[in-house]
Amino acid sequence: MAEKNNQNKKTNASIKKKTGKSSAIWIAAGLLVLCVLVFAGIRMIRPDKGTEASDSVPTDIGDSLVIEQENSAEAQAIADDSEKHEGAVAGFSDIAQAAKNEDIENDEPKKEEESTDDSGIEQGEIVGGGGGFGAPEASLDGIVPSPSPKPATVTSIEPTPIPTIDFPYAIPGTDLTILQVSPYSGYFLEDGSGDRVSNIMTIVLKNNGGDLAYAGIGVSQGERNLAFTASSIPAGSTVIIQEQNRAAYMDGSFYSATATTSPSEGLTISSDVLAIEDNGDNTFTVNNVSGEIIGSAVISYKSYLPNEDVYVGGITYTINLTGLEPDTPIIVESSHYVSGSSVIVSAIAG
Repeated sequence: MAEKNNQNKKTNASIKKKTGKSSAIWIAAGLLVLCVLVFAGIRMIRPDKGTEASDSVPTDIGDSLVIEQENSAEAQAIADDSEKHEGAVAGFSDIAQAAKNEDIENDEPKKEEESTDDSGIEQGEIVGGGGGFGAPEASLDGIVPSPSPKPATVTSIEPTPIPTIDFPYAIPGTDLTILQVSPYSGYFLEDGSGDRVSNIMTIVLKNNGGDLAYAGIGVSQGERNLAFTASSIPAGSTVIIQEQNRAAYMDGSFYSATATTSPSEGLTISSDVLAIEDNGDNTFTVNNVSGEIIGSAVISYKSYLPNEDVYVGGITYTINLTGLEPDTPIIVESSHYVSGSSVIVSAIAG
């Protein structure tokens, strides 16, 4: 043991001895290590505020809160949609009435009339002189000077005007007529969103032909190309269509209008198979009267202004029903269906 203690003493002595030779270097190294440990300790004791806030709520709890908020907002939107849609449809009444009464204003550009000079005096003509009013002055040798030459007349060349179209306008090659274009502020119907819009372009379209499954109308105004689409257009009907890209209404000339159409054979209501009745509370009842089970049925309806007899929106709303038992009425509720402002345009059993 005494020998071991002696060995330890020798070792310690040896270390102290080595330290004594380079004390300055070891002191500096020790201070550097101490500073690093102190700084790390401060970071561990006092974390960053941003880190503390982000870690205070677990990710899964945050996600569940977001989902609950989204579901709540969606439920509220569905609950309010029928009332909002009813107001949106009513907002088109003025446009529909104007089209029905053919109260259309045609703003035709007027050409400016050229001014004429009625004085009878031509430019460059010499007036006055020694021989009296309007007489040329004679020289002493009896030679009468010639009058000054008339200035050259400059004729301006105006560009050839581009032909414009006026409304009502029958679209060539189709049975469609654009009765008028109008601004609209209210709700956007064409994509089903019901977003608020202001001063967007609409057209009032008359179908003078048969049932159409689809119509795409292109209208050019200045450098703009406007697009309007509609589906399920019954024969002889009139429909108000909003510009599909929500283009703003602008004054100015229109240069052309074209259309692409597809006929429809499906705008029928199979009344001997499906009996449909409006309930007056934004719902309707469907009853299978065929005596057999119907595997599927497709019911389509559009928004409508009954007083003006005008459909509102190119969009068509569709409901799919399956497994309809015979003589078993079911009540259908749809967020865009409004009693008195919606019309079923087709009901087909599959």
